[in-house]
Amino acid sequence: MEEVPREKTHLYGIVGGEAAPQGPFGERLLRIRELVEKPKPEEAPSNLSITGRYVLPPAIFDCLERTKPGAGGEIQLTDAMKILAKEQGLWAYIYEGISYDAGTNWDF
Repeated sequence: MEEVPREKTHLYGIVGGEAAPQGPFGERLLRIRELVEKPKPEEAPSNLSITGRYVLPPAIFDCLERTKPGAGGEIQLTDAMKILAKEQGLWAYIYEGISYDAGTNWDF
C-alpha cells in the first residue's frame, strides 16, 4: 500500500486498518479491517491505496465465488478480499519508494 492525497482516493482501492507491528516490518505492517473500491474522499476509511501487488492464499478463490458484482457491475477483487479479511485475516505493508500507475499515460 501507499499513501495518496485524500482527494485522489476515488482513483484507487482504499484500506482501513490498524498497525500490527512485527519484526522488521515495524509500524508499516497493518491488519486490514476495511477495503473500499474507489471511494469518494469523504467516504474513504483512510488515504492508504492498494497498489495492486498481492500475495493471497488459495482461499481467495472461494471468496471470489461468493462475491456479488459491485462497482461498475463487475466482481471486484477488493470485495473478495473483504470476505477474506473478515474470515481469515488480511495484512498489508506500506512500502517505501516510488510507484508508477500504469493506468495513467503520464506514469506509464
